[in-house]
Amino acid sequence: MTRWNTQAVVLRSDPQGESDLLIRMLTPGQGLVSAVAKGALRSKKRFAGIFDLAQVIEAGLMTAPRSGRVMVEHASVKAYFPGFREHPMRLARASLLIEIALLGVAEAQPSALIFNNLRQGLYRLHSEPDSDRWAAAYSYRMLAGLGYKPGLDCCVRCRKKASGRGIIFNTAAGGILCPDCCEHEEAAGSDLPRGDRLVISMDTARTLSEIMRSPEKRLSRISFTRNALSQAMEILPPFIAYHLHRRSRTLEFMRQMQEHYRR
Repeated sequence: MTRWNTQAVVLRSDPQGESDLLIRMLTPGQGLVSAVAKGALRSKKRFAGIFDLAQVIEAGLMTAPRSGRVMVEHASVKAYFPGFREHPMRLARASLLIEIALLGVAEAQPSALIFNNLRQGLYRLHSEPDSDRWAAAYSYRMLAGLGYKPGLDCCVRCRKKASGRGIIFNTAAGGILCPDCCEHEEAAGSDLPRGDRLVISMDTARTLSEIMRSPEKRLSRISFTRNALSQAMEILPPFIAYHLHRRSRTLEFMRQMQEHYRR
């Protein structure tokens, strides 16, 4: 039997049987952890309100000696974000970061960088709830931490420095391509889906590069222009679908919500 304490972000919780909850949580030391909280559905004191989505908790975990399953012995809330429940778009922005963690982090994979970005991203989204800015910023920081950092400073094929008003972002290539490399791909018969090639501005490329390489304390000084933010959010759906191998339901929901508000 092994016991340990850890901070964690609650990514989802599902009923198991009549009274238990299966908690999916992101931890800094062991990546994704699935743990059973016995009696949590009936608890009015021990686990009440602890496993709500996106909460940061301190959990005491143990492995059951026979089954090897991870059990929650005790837990307490370290940070909660009630503002996410005030509007569906606010909850969606937080859910986007959670979705990236669920899609990209493996079980038993040390994930301190992803955990810190997720936790800090939730704080930022809660303090500035009505902008996609932090949802975009921390999505890219988490993707970079997972090893999917898009190449935005130079052509990912020939390493030529990016220049010009409009540059091509190629999802499958993992970054921008210069005109010569784009022509070479077309001549070679590359048949990538249309959504994999997006024209972005140099401002968008510079902003995202700075977002991904800057320390946390400098992020507040980096501003998105309206165009850069729009293009950053446009890149995310095909990029996540290609590199994390599943379409983002959250981004699709956010798109539908934005269309609804524009009517």
